[in-house]
Amino acid sequence: MALEFDEKISRLREIDKLNWHDRVGKSFLHAFVSCLSQEELIDATIATMPGTSAANGRWLKAIDSDPMHYSDNAIAEFWSRTSDERAARIIVRRADRDIVQALLPDFLDKRIVGWLVGRAVIRAEEVPEGVWAAVREHEPATYAYLCAKGLRSLSPSEAVQLVLDAPEVYLDGGRGLAIWSIGQLGYEKALEELWVSLR
Repeated sequence: MALEFDEKISRLREIDKLNWHDRVGKSFLHAFVSCLSQEELIDATIATMPGTSAANGRWLKAIDSDPMHYSDNAIAEFWSRTSDERAARIIVRRADRDIVQALLPDFLDKRIVGWLVGRAVIRAEEVPEGVWAAVREHEPATYAYLCAKGLRSLSPSEAVQLVLDAPEVYLDGGRGLAIWSIGQLGYEKALEELWVSLR
């Protein structure tokens, strides 16, 4: 079945009825062609990045769901060319820890969401002090969460300051996460102090 489909694709290419450099076409066709053609599609897609958001999403889904063609390096290259947060999610979930660690500063520079920064820190083998400082500056609630998970020490006064520095939202990595983290650390007096200062 796949070989017949591949032959049809080849004929269409020969008579120039299929634009082989169209990312949408390549990402859509991935699931329907043989392994050899899938590899050719992946290589051609990488060569023509970035594409539309929808085409990027289909390409990421195709390579992420295909164990034979999944590649840490391909996803990392995709991230470096596009800064697509969907690629960062795949890297944090699947890539070798060394790659996650190497890309962590770039994730912070590109301001990916806090929960994804938190997962990347947890997966990284080692986190340099400069990266910790950047997490503290840009994602204070995530920093508090990581401290509550035991990755860093945190004094009660620092914990209060993290809550005050966090965005004034109580979902999606804002003050709610920072307050939860203080509770997990058992800093009851800090919570009382916060209650007074936030009223």
